[in-house]
Amino acid sequence: MDGRQPEHTPRRPDWVCRDCGEPWPCPTRRDMLLDEMRVNPLAVVLYLAACFEEASSSLDDPTGDAVYSRMFGWIGDRGSR
Repeated sequence: MDGRQPEHTPRRPDWVCRDCGEPWPCPTRRDMLLDEMRVNPLAVVLYLAACFEEASSSLDDPTGDAVYSRMFGWIGDRGSR
């Protein structure tokens, strides 16, 4: 391991991508997660659930709906590619 951060990771506490500045998960990371999901879907869902939990406490979203959509809403739309 060379000590570098993986690409397109979230910058906390604002949850934007460290590489492209888009809201995280950014489109590039979404594609990466979809590729990973084909191999190990449970690991990806657990990872996103942990991110959801952390982001919910960091971002101003009292109901959690916006954070949920951001973390999981894209999966059904792009999962069929």
